[in-house]
Amino acid sequence: ALSVPARATAGRPSVAIRCPRHPIARDLIDALGDPISAPSANRSGHVSATSAGDVADEFADVERLMVLDGGPCAVGLESTVLDLTRPEPRILRPGSVTRMELLALLGPVRAEPVERQEASPGTSSRHYAPNTPAELVTAEQLAARLRDASEPAVVLCFDRRQVPPPHTAIEMPQGAGDYAKQLYASLRRADAMKRVVILIEQPPGSNDVWLAILDRLRRATA
Repeated sequence: ALSVPARATAGRPSVAIRCPRHPIARDLIDALGDPISAPSANRSGHVSATSAGDVADEFADVERLMVLDGGPCAVGLESTVLDLTRPEPRILRPGSVTRMELLALLGPVRAEPVERQEASPGTSSRHYAPNTPAELVTAEQLAARLRDASEPAVVLCFDRRQVPPPHTAIEMPQGAGDYAKQLYASLRRADAMKRVVILIEQPPGSNDVWLAILDRLRRATA
């Protein structure tokens, strides 16, 4: 990364490269004629933006803000961060490109344990977090927390019948792909309700996409 400005690498010896799929993003790069170095369209550590409206809300205090609206994000989760600086590729952040897909292309790929992850986008212990305190709970813990709560909570759950009044339920999809698409919009909706706490029912799945979702939920509730 010697030819890349230090501001684009945070002073590190490597540089991350994204190849956007969306035609509007590609057209913007083509129109500029150069690569673009820019942060994500949300404030550091906060819930990711998955629509143009989210971006406008996130930066409502910015004058003359321009947002290119390409519609809602097709996947919802952030990109997979893959370290190719060593002989064996390492996944630093799980994302929409799964380990099995990478194995098919690259051969052996190592998933780096959370406690050993290096500085990389989205790998800090607390990230993707709403302003409202949030907790990740099992179905059994959820029932107990709602029963003992002294004030109304908002709950991301798989069955709204689990959530009695005066609490508010946001029902999440059962499938990993649909859950990923809805996750950040639901967190932003829950945050806007300004309750004392957001309770998030832990997903049951264990495939690569569910593991990436669980990674985000653990950071959002750290």
